[in-house]
Amino acid sequence: MNDLFKGLLAPIIVFAILMAVGWFAIDQSTGSAAILDQSVSAVSAPSGNATADPFADDAATPAEGQIQTYLDDIAAGLFNWVVIVSGAGLASAVLWFGISQRLQRNVVAPTGQTIAFPAWVLCLIVYAAVCAIFYFYFIDPLGINETMDDTMFWAFVGLAAVLGLGAYWIATAIAASPVMKPSVPLAARQARS
Repeated sequence: MNDLFKGLLAPIIVFAILMAVGWFAIDQSTGSAAILDQSVSAVSAPSGNATADPFADDAATPAEGQIQTYLDDIAAGLFNWVVIVSGAGLASAVLWFGISQRLQRNVVAPTGQTIAFPAWVLCLIVYAAVCAIFYFYFIDPLGINETMDDTMFWAFVGLAAVLGLGAYWIATAIAASPVMKPSVPLAARQARS
């Protein structure tokens, strides 16, 4: 029962931390128009009594008033990406844990402890594939890559994906029972040190 509790709680905590870090990064980066593509953020200087603040209600042109809308759309799209990465990672880690618990019953010798490694790799591949499919189905149609600076957009999307893969490894390494630790790359070495 203790292994089951740890095996389900570890992925939840790890991916909740990933989601919190992603939310914090989004919150900090979308507070400024610096993340916008230059073609979007290049607006004419206001004339007359209009304010120079593009976030103000009385912005000089409709394009200036749109900046906050762009930032809100970017924040929502990036948060959707973080939810996809975290949710798919959590589901993959819990799926692998369930498979490893089932396979653990068949382990009779130390050489059988890696029996769940192919399932670990398969869950990792499925996780990456689900993230890619969901990106093209849910994130790409939002068009946030058109309003956000390309370098920043791809850096965020790529970093979130890499951190998600790392979180999958950490979650499965923590969740694995001592018998099944060798099925997770480097987890048995980590447990010994």
